[in-house]
Amino acid sequence: MLPLEWIQKGLPAEFDGLNDSKLLTLLNARNFSQFTATDALQFAIARIDAETIDTINILQATHEAMNQALARLQPTPDHVWWTACA
Repeated sequence: MLPLEWIQKGLPAEFDGLNDSKLLTLLNARNFSQFTATDALQFAIARIDAETIDTINILQATHEAMNQALARLQPTPDHVWWTACA
């Protein structure tokens, strides 16, 4: 979860250019590590079992997991930026 100020004004200068972790150079990767270590970043993890995936399909299961994870964040975020991890 990012501070509302970052959404309105953009990332602080030290995080400029951090928009895709797969494309980071080593130097930017260090900046990304600093970014993820800040109190600004929160995350939650949700798990959907294989039976549910088979029943509702992988896309719907992904959406369900995202909604479950978002529901665990406090306070509830006003905006969501979703990125897939491979």
